[in-house]
Amino acid sequence: MKKIDKPSLRPRKRMPREVDFFTAVVMMNDFIDNEMPYLKPAELKLALVIFRKTIGWGKYSDQIGRKQLCILAKLDKDTVKDAIHNVCEKVGIVTEQTLENRVLSRRRYTWPKNERVKATLDKVGQRQEGGGQNTPQGEGDNPPTQLHSNKLKPIPFGDLSMYSHGN
Repeated sequence: MKKIDKPSLRPRKRMPREVDFFTAVVMMNDFIDNEMPYLKPAELKLALVIFRKTIGWGKYSDQIGRKQLCILAKLDKDTVKDAIHNVCEKVGIVTEQTLENRVLSRRRYTWPKNERVKATLDKVGQRQEGGGQNTPQGEGDNPPTQLHSNKLKPIPFGDLSMYSHGN
């Protein structure tokens, strides 16, 4: 019998990330603090789906069809149609759609770094545009802990017997 080579079993080449993990966390924190409180529930679902499909996968933009938005956000097509423009405008998501041979392509959603995120990254010394995993100090792969910091010392607990349950 001849073996069938299934494409799904071949090892995939890993593409380098456009957005490193630290930047993604800063972008999500900024979204939660500054944008999320002003979104309606349907808009929030759509924003989170777009964030997941873009920044969550290490890229700034991705093509996402309306049906895919409906499925992932668990919203009907009319709700998506009504809410998508508002969420993109409120959050600053850039949309682009091309016409090829009289057929509209899937809409491309781009989640850019806003000025607050850029300022935060500059503040902590993370000035690169993509790739690489650096700590806020730009050293190695692991962030500093309290025990490794020169400024912070371990806190002695003292007598903890008052917290025992009579044993």
